[in-house]
Amino acid sequence: MKSSLPFFVYLLSGLQWAFSTELQFTSESGHYSVREGANVTLPCCAQGMDDDTIILWNRYDPDIMAETLLSVNFTKMVEIPKFILKNGWPRCVDMILLDVHSYDSGEYECSFAEFPDLKLRHSVDVRAHLFISIVPDVHEHIVEVGEPIVLTCSASGSSDAKIIWKRLGDINSVETVFDTPNLTFPVASASHAGVYECTASSEDEAPVSAAITVVVHAPEADPRPPVVTTSSDFIPVTINERVSINCTYSARPPPQVSWIFNGYTDILNQMKNKERLKHKEIKIDDSTERISVITIDGVRNQDFGNYTCRVINKYGSVEKTIFLSGIPGKPFDLLPKLELHRPDSVLLVWSLPSSEPIVGYKIFIATENSPQTSKKIQRSSFWKCVYNLKSLQPSKTYNIAVQCRNDFGWGLFSDPVIVTTTDFTSSMLMSKQRDSGAPKMMIAWNVYTTSAQRGLDLRQRFVVLHSWMCGNNLKHLVDNIYLNALCCRFMDTLPAHLDVVVPYFDDVLIVADLQCELMKVLREVFNRLRYAGIHLKHRKCVFRSNSVDAEGVHPSEEKVEAIHKASRSKNKQELQAFLDLLNFDHIF
Repeated sequence: MKSSLPFFVYLLSGLQWAFSTELQFTSESGHYSVREGANVTLPCCAQGMDDDTIILWNRYDPDIMAETLLSVNFTKMVEIPKFILKNGWPRCVDMILLDVHSYDSGEYECSFAEFPDLKLRHSVDVRAHLFISIVPDVHEHIVEVGEPIVLTCSASGSSDAKIIWKRLGDINSVETVFDTPNLTFPVASASHAGVYECTASSEDEAPVSAAITVVVHAPEADPRPPVVTTSSDFIPVTINERVSINCTYSARPPPQVSWIFNGYTDILNQMKNKERLKHKEIKIDDSTERISVITIDGVRNQDFGNYTCRVINKYGSVEKTIFLSGIPGKPFDLLPKLELHRPDSVLLVWSLPSSEPIVGYKIFIATENSPQTSKKIQRSSFWKCVYNLKSLQPSKTYNIAVQCRNDFGWGLFSDPVIVTTTDFTSSMLMSKQRDSGAPKMMIAWNVYTTSAQRGLDLRQRFVVLHSWMCGNNLKHLVDNIYLNALCCRFMDTLPAHLDVVVPYFDDVLIVADLQCELMKVLREVFNRLRYAGIHLKHRKCVFRSNSVDAEGVHPSEEKVEAIHKASRSKNKQELQAFLDLLNFDHIF
């Protein structure tokens, strides 16, 4: 028995070795050369695989001699490159590269986890589509009579592309050989004006073309550099919307006009590849002014950015940039308004352009002495925003700016304004627009709204009531919002910073040691009431009523009569309401 154990182990080892030798690839390595945008299938088939076999796909980078693990069996480990795994188990695990681009070129390896040295390698070469460009990179090439005209056409994406030049509308075409793609007229004349088209073709791809317009004019007697204006530097837009971007220009001699997207792409030369983009020139009466208009049908995310109208002639170059985006634009007309009944509050009002509803905003505030921050939540979904900025300190100077947000993200900042508060003994407020040099701002409030609140008309929640007093005559709004509570809240905030004044329901209690002090406080309270728009109704003035005499305060006849005429209580709730009314009147 002791001698048979080693033989048994050796026998099992031999069986494992014999099984492993049956695992081998049936697919062959290959080289795949494809155009951009195509799909490539890389086969990986083998014999001898079972449920325990683990297939790995790797991408090999020869420059750094390293591998990137792409998948384990049918589990993807990365998102780039885009690929899917074709399930041919237990014989094949093919990889299909989707919508390939130049950066997908490289070597791809299929291997077994148990035997890493056993590999199947494929090479992929992604070739760019045939593309041509013209120099100068402008829509119109403007020259004066006698100047040379040089047009250069180059092709990429094919090493054997053939290039020809053709003047549209002319029977005779001008051709050039592949290695000299230049069209040259040493001395320009009026006969050279027209549209010239460059066409490149290759054996494995359809021809592509681009055109340029040559304008030849006589020298100007009154030359002028270009002047460019735009109606706005920001255009709010939403997805799938149709939008027009324009600039107005003038110059002598006539200038070259180009539209630059995000600083590098002349979109007028790219319009042959973008059916959604259209361009037109509009002449204004008999003047030298023209309007260059770009129209985009069905705006996409990739269309957001800076569009620069660049105008050039031999006497100067001018450009204006327009920002096209879905985010809110720069808030304007930021105005601080004094809350007359609360001197430590400022009502901020501003407007802004936005293609989508405003779902939130930030208010930035800093004092000249020390920045302060806090946070408050408030609903807002209007393009004209209002916010009550409370708890300001007396005798302080604040710098205030706002920034708004919609579904596309946070928008542009407003210009800051300066707000100066007084010592709150008067209702003076100074504010002015700050041109530059504003201090660093700190976030004071973050304001958001939920998606369920967007588009909600808050007016539908309220019933407008007119009340002549803030007392126990309970007139209420819907949602259990009582009007007398709103009035009492107003009365609570009215005597702010007056320690000897205490609001009590619809009354104001004033305490003073001397009559002169009492008159001073009364005058301040009456001034605040007047500034808040509250006026005395003479028919309600009962100061000289006979209910107050040397014996004390007597119940008013109106309240005594109301108690006697109250209907008999029919249940516990009605009785409780009657007792509450009786106790309330008894206090006074």
